[in-house]
Amino acid sequence: MAFHIRDYQLEDRASCLAILQDHIPDLFAPGECGAFADFLDGNDAPYFIVIETRGVLIACGGVRLVSEPTIARLVWGIVDREYHRQGVGRLLLLARLNWLAQHQPHVRRVELHTSQYVRPFFESAGFVVDTEAEHGYAPGLHRYDLHMDFDAARRAQVVQQYHLIRPGG
Repeated sequence: MAFHIRDYQLEDRASCLAILQDHIPDLFAPGECGAFADFLDGNDAPYFIVIETRGVLIACGGVRLVSEPTIARLVWGIVDREYHRQGVGRLLLLARLNWLAQHQPHVRRVELHTSQYVRPFFESAGFVVDTEAEHGYAPGLHRYDLHMDFDAARRAQVVQQYHLIRPGG
């Protein structure tokens, strides 16, 4: 199955919220739905969606630049349950890192926070755990803060990997 990545548009809001809602309470805390809706309504940072061949939105995720100009943060990355373990999360991650490599040459560190369930995915992609907080999101839902050094070699690697899975992307 082929996937298409494009920028988020307002008409994607309901589909993005539905994907998040389907992950509550196991991957996201119940209170996060409102914060995500607020993010979508007021976001001015790059936010991407993944569409599958039937035109269905199956994943979303973005990038936020922080006050320190050499640091970027990956935010609100979510993949529809039906598409877990099919390469969609990897595609979305590489798309966001590729965007940083192409458009933010000053960024040297990429950060994110996630739960214990998604942490292994990010570690396999080269992220390293900085801190952990037991029950940091909700009871039984722990928070892990991770980072990736985003030096010239890592940037080149990301661009190459992205273009291997998204020719011309």
